[in-house]
Parts: sequence; structure tokens; C-alpha cells
Amino acid sequence: MALTQAQIDALPDTLTLTLREPISIGDKSYTELIFNEPTSGQLESIAKLDDMPATIQLLASSAGVLPEVIKRMKSRQFKQAADFLLSFTQDAQTITTIA
Repeated sequence: MALTQAQIDALPDTLTLTLREPISIGDKSYTELIFNEPTSGQLESIAKLDDMPATIQLLASSAGVLPEVIKRMKSRQFKQAADFLLSFTQDAQTITTIA
């Protein structure tokens, strides 16, 4: 179901998620991730990917982290972040059904 323009306009610009458990990649540890509204370029870059890889890539790009960080997120928080970002697109329901 597509959002109305008023619903899209009411969406926050960012979503800050405090992770249930820290995620460590190399010497960097993440306790929270901040997801920003995707740019059209970010959306274009995932257009030809399958649903799950596209969602992971979009989340990583939006938060400025490696895809490996996103892959280690707990599923409920992954879905929350995916729902937030994909709510800006007309295809939100298609991709978030996999999360």
C-alpha cells in the first residue's frame, strides 16, 4: 500500500536505533546506528539487486557502515530500519515483506 504525500511528508529524516547487542567489525564497535532518508542515488544503486541484498545495501549506505554490520543486526531491528527507509519508496511493501 503506497503512502499518501502527507504521510511521506510526516516521516522523520532519520531513525536512530540503539542496538540490542553491540556489533563489532575489526576494531570498530557499534552500539547504535543512525539511518538517514535515502537519496535517489542510493535507491538507484539498489534497483537491480534482489530484495534482501538490496535492503542490506540500502541500510548500510544510509547509515554509513559496511554491509557486514547490517547483516549482524537482530532481525527485529533490521525490519524496523528497513521499514523506515523503504517507507520513502513506492515499493516499500515488496521489499519489507522479506525482513
